[in-house]
Formats: sequence, C-alpha cells, structure tokens
Amino acid sequence: CACYLCINFSKIARPHARPQISDGGVRTPPVDPCLPHHHSPCPGINGRFRDYKFMFSKFKPYYTLRVDSRNSEEWEDIDFTSCLTFSNYIVAGCNNGQIRVYKMMDHPPYYCVQTTDNSDVEPITSLSLSNSARMMVSSSTAEAELDRQPNNACTLWSIRPSSSSSSESSNQDVLERRHVIERVDHATFSHLSDDLLLATMAEHKCCLVDCYTGKTISVLANPPGSDGYHKNHAVFNFTDDLVLNDGVLWDYRAMFPIYKFDKFNNIVSGVFTPAGIEIIINTEIWDMRTFKLLNTINSLDNCLLKYNHSRDIMYGLSHVKQEIHDHEISPSYKHVMGPFESTFKTFAANSGYPSLGTYDAGRQIIDLNFCRRDELVVTVESTNEEFTSMWTGGSVVKLYKVGRSKATREDDDEDDDDVEDEDDDEDDDDESVGDLEDD
Repeated sequence: CACYLCINFSKIARPHARPQISDGGVRTPPVDPCLPHHHSPCPGINGRFRDYKFMFSKFKPYYTLRVDSRNSEEWEDIDFTSCLTFSNYIVAGCNNGQIRVYKMMDHPPYYCVQTTDNSDVEPITSLSLSNSARMMVSSSTAEAELDRQPNNACTLWSIRPSSSSSSESSNQDVLERRHVIERVDHATFSHLSDDLLLATMAEHKCCLVDCYTGKTISVLANPPGSDGYHKNHAVFNFTDDLVLNDGVLWDYRAMFPIYKFDKFNNIVSGVFTPAGIEIIINTEIWDMRTFKLLNTINSLDNCLLKYNHSRDIMYGLSHVKQEIHDHEISPSYKHVMGPFESTFKTFAANSGYPSLGTYDAGRQIIDLNFCRRDELVVTVESTNEEFTSMWTGGSVVKLYKVGRSKATREDDDEDDDDVEDEDDDEDDDDESVGDLEDD
C-alpha cells in the first residue's frame, strides 16, 4: 500500500506582506537645505557647485549695529573699524583703540556687555579668532604723520567661556588681555592649534610668537630683492608647516626660504588653498610642487581672499584702487588690509575656483568676517559717501544672513519704511544701538 503526502498550498497562495516597522512615534525633523551635511538637492553633474551657488549667491541684510552716542559726548567721534563674531557675541574694534563686545540675543536689539580700556593703542584694524575660539588677537595701527611713526602693535586676548546664567555672564568680562606684541602690523593664528601666532612686520619681515608666553620664537627676514607688496600679510598653510610672506615661501622650522614667486601685481601678497598644493597670488594660481603657473583667473584681480570656517567657500574683497608707486600711496593704507569697494564676491574653493556671485552692499566695506557656522556674514561699512579715511566719517556693523533673499513685496515695503525711519533718526542726531535695515 503506497502512502502519499499532500503539501498544504494555502500559505503559498497568500500574498506576501512586508512587516511594518514601528518607529515608536518618533518623527525625523526636516533637513535644512543650507546645512553642509545634507543630501544634495541638486544631484548629478556639478551638483555641489549648484548647491554652493544656490546658498552663497544670496545675502539678506539682517541687523545694523551703531555706536550709541546718546548718553555721552565722548562717543560722538567713535567709529567701527573692524568686526568679528563668535558664539553669541559680536566684537567690534573702534578707531579710538577700544573693543566693544555686544551680546547677541534671540531678537534684536543687541547690547554692549564690555568695553575694553585700550586708550593707549591705535585704531583697531583687524580681529582674528583662534581655531578653538578660546583666544583672539587684535591688530592696531594709525595714520602715519610727519612728526611721528605709528605705534603698531597686536594684543592677544583670552576669551572667557559664556556662562549659562544670564546674571553671571552680564557681570563677567568676555575678553581678558594676555600679551602685547610691539611693532607688528597684522597677526593671525595657526590653523591646527592655538600655540603659534604669525605676525607681519615692517621691512618684509614676519615673526612667530608663542601664544602662551608672548615671546618671539623666530623672525623670518626675506632675502634682498623681495617683492614688496603694499598689502602684504604673512599666512600659514592649512597644515601649519609652511609660511607665505611677501611672495616668498618659507619652511619656518628649518628657517629656510624655499622659493620666491614671480611678481605680477603690487597689492595682493597671496594665500594658500585648502587642498595644500596651490597658492593664489592675485589672479595667478601657482603649483607648490613644481612652482609653475597653472592658471590665471581674472575675477580674482585685486581681491583679498578669506575662507569660511568649513574652507569650501572664498570671500573676495576688492581693494580700493590706489597708485602703484610707494610715494603716491596714502600712508594710512600701507599697514592695513582695507579699505575695500562696496561689493564682495564668493568663489568655490575647489578646482578652477568658479565664481558663485557678487553682492553689492551699497556702502564702502572696511572689514568682513563670518560666524563659525557660516550662517552669518558681518561687515563694517562706511556711512560717509565721500570716503576719505578709515578712521573718521561714520561707520556701522552690519549682519547678513547667508542663502536668504527678499521673497515678497510686503517685506520690501517694510524694509523701505525701516530705512526711512533710520534716516529720520540720523537727522535728529538720535542714533540707536541697532536698527533693522535692509537695502
């Protein structure tokens, strides 16, 4: 007798259903398209470039900061000359040598929480922040006069961590002076640590300073026949093992000049690129491996280049046109980076350095910087139509939102009303600490 086994086909006939995965009621928030770590909204060929062009070609005026001269007559002649932002503070250097620190609240206006006593120094021409945001260096210089030489110096500051309690932070100074380095025009920190400070000096020299002791470690003096750029400032490469000063490439550890680049302009001294294999000197792109000229980009002409904190975007500030001869250049502009024209440009910091856009601020720019998250751009702009000096004539600190633009006509009308109100306040000599303003 044979036995047969019949298979039950009922389960096979049922359609397969994928099991539902429960997320526990948690929903993922939407991704901000302006953040650098998001998935590209422009995939495909040149998608990243289109992302950069979308984000860094639009800037929306957000806030304008003015010196409050209502309570004291001694503030009437004070103007801003440099700017910096970190954490929830705005730092502004003044033409009387003081540094004013403003607290950034959730909503404007912003209030001054500290004014440094720097009456013994010259106007603050530049501010630079260390990589860890624990130290800051301020550079000061003045207009050269016939009867005296300007007292150029750099001051190193410690930044106190912000307190969680608003009452404690209001009574505590944000900046604390550490060291003063004399006879220095401009200074910047190393990129990988807070140990070294690179200071630009007169006569085509630069020096390395220990940030903790304030002592000079070494002085790099360019050989005879150096290029002599009018706006020279020494810079580190992004691995902190090379220095570019006045067109000469140095290995500062061996105290030996490596190469002297050919000079094709009289203003811009050059910067390193984040890739570490190229140097940009005005419009020329140089290969550091072969020291040959790779390319020439005309849009970089006469521009001071600054990298954002993520090092993927370059901001270009065009120097005000000056005569090329030493005896015809204004003495007040030889030791400072500014002034600049009323527009700033953005470039992608990758191969080819393509242009992303140009923004017209409508006023002559004295200084430009950005926050560590690359969401805000802060500038110092002159309010005087006939610009004659960086130290007088009136100036404001202005904040811009990156990647934002005016969307509706109603916003434009409100902005125009704000500008008219500000003009009325200026006529009445009643300047406010900060006013909303959109050009």
